[in-house]
Order: sequence, then C-alpha cells, then structure tokens
Amino acid sequence: RRTSHFALRTLHFPVSYLDHIHACNRWDPADFLPFAVAGERLGLERLVPLLGQFGGELGHLERAAAALAPLRVPAMRKDFLLDPYQVSEARLAGAGGVLAIARMLDDGALRALIDSALGLGMFVLLEAFDVAEIERCADLISTYPEHRRNLPLGLNCRDLQTLQIDPARLDAAAGAFPRGIVAVAESGLFNAADARRLAGHGYQLALIGTALMQTDDAAALLREMLEAGRAARGGA
Repeated sequence: RRTSHFALRTLHFPVSYLDHIHACNRWDPADFLPFAVAGERLGLERLVPLLGQFGGELGHLERAAAALAPLRVPAMRKDFLLDPYQVSEARLAGAGGVLAIARMLDDGALRALIDSALGLGMFVLLEAFDVAEIERCADLISTYPEHRRNLPLGLNCRDLQTLQIDPARLDAAAGAFPRGIVAVAESGLFNAADARRLAGHGYQLALIGTALMQTDDAAALLREMLEAGRAARGGA
C-alpha cells in the first residue's frame, strides 16, 4: 500500500489546489486534465475536487481520481467531514487525502479522522482559521511524529464572518507554525508576487483555486508562481 505523501517537495513551494465548480452540474473529468498535465510537468502535487457543501458530489471525486491516476496526481476530498466513514468513502472513490476542518471538530473527532486516513495510506490537510487553531492542530500533529509529512497544516485566510479573502491573515499568522510543521497557505494567492511573499514567510505549500480557474493560461501562472516561491526559499 503506497502512502500518498502530501509534501513530497516540501521545500519547492508546490501549488496544490484547484477549485472546480461546473455550472448546472455538467461535470466532465476531462476538465481537470489540462491542469493536471501542466501541473504534473511543473511539480503540482494535488488536485482537489470540491464536494458536498462546496458544490459537488462523491461521484465527481471518483471520476476525477480515475482521470488523474495515470498522471500520478492524487485527488483530495475537500468536504465537511465529520466521521471516519467519510474518509473510507473518499478512499473507495480513489482519493489520496482528505480535508479536516478544525473548527468543526473536537480533538477526539479530529484524531479519529486522522487515524482512519493514515490507516488507509492517505494524507490529511488540517485546516485552521486563526492562531489558536494553528496551535491546537500543531499539538495534535506532534503526537504523530512519523507522519508529519502526511499531516500538513493550513491557514485559511477567508474571514468566516464576511466570507471575504483577507491575505493579510496569512502574513500575520506565519510565525505561529512550529518548526517541523508543513505550513500551507490557503487561498489569497493570485500571482507570483504572492507566492514569493508567502514562501518568504515560511509557507511550504499553497492551495490555489480561483486564480487558476480565471486565467487563460494556467500552466504559465503555475510556472511563474512555482519559480517565485522556490526562489524565495533559496531555490530548494
């Protein structure tokens, strides 16, 4: 059984996220392929179909995972997960990892999702919305010393009250990530300058959706952001 490492190129600041919401539910796995091919060549590690409350369904994940498998680009289930059963659903659908939103779950529920995912050879992206949640998740990750690379910790810079993206939240919270944690900048990255700035703050991975969906040349944008992020981290 192959564990799907989230951070295979931790120091390379890989772009690792793609929103996909298709109007009127006319979904085609081929929609992912231009991004997957470009990303596979440039170092992209994950594509993330949106599910459940995010506007998709489990079948989308299954078809996306099957379409991406030949490129060895795992899909992640980005959904409101509450029960380990949903982790098993994701694995059966072909996912390599899942999202766990700290604000929705107590420590026991978070640990249950993590244990289930790791047992199935999957990664878990833990999502925080403030410094207190970063600290809480980091404490939990520290109890899995052999699996830290499969337990990245992200800060979502979306304001939960207004639902607006506030990139300054990523800058302000960067110092809260303990050493040894794979820090993920979630949302708020739109160009190479953003990638350079956040990589300089110590973020190792980035979740990027809107920017890739709105550009006419996703491959060029990916290349620019990757080069900028890697340069900021000393070319690692």
